[in-house]
Amino acid sequence: MKRLILVFLFLLSLAVLVVFSISNMESVKLNISPNVPLPLFGYQEVISADGLSTDTLEPQGIPVFLLIFLSVGSGFVIASIFSVIKHFKDKKEISRLKKIIKKNEEEINSLRLIPIKEGADYDEQNESSE
Repeated sequence: MKRLILVFLFLLSLAVLVVFSISNMESVKLNISPNVPLPLFGYQEVISADGLSTDTLEPQGIPVFLLIFLSVGSGFVIASIFSVIKHFKDKKEISRLKKIIKKNEEEINSLRLIPIKEGADYDEQNESSE
C-alpha cells in the first residue's frame, strides 16, 4: 500500500512539473554582468521585420522553466555537498566519543576490581576511635 502511494505521489508531481514546464516556455536572456555582454548560452542572429537576418547578434535566451529547474537543481547539489560534509564531521565526532566512552568504561571496570577491604579498614578505624 505504501509503495502504491509513493508511485501515485511521484506521478502526480511529474504531471505538475510537465504542466509547469509547458506553461513557462517563454525565453529569458541571461547575462553574467549587466555591463559586459557575456551571455551564458551563446548568441543568436537578429532577424529584421522583413525576415532577413542582420549583422547583429544578441544573447540567446532559455525557457523560464529551465532556468527555474537549473536553479533548484544547483541548490539541491550545493545542499547535498554541505550535508555530506556534515555527515562525515558527525561520524568523526561519534567515533571520538565512542573511544572516550570505551576508555571511561575500562576505567570504571578497573575501579570495580579494587579490593573492598581497604574500605573495611577505614570503617574499623572509625569505630575504634569512637
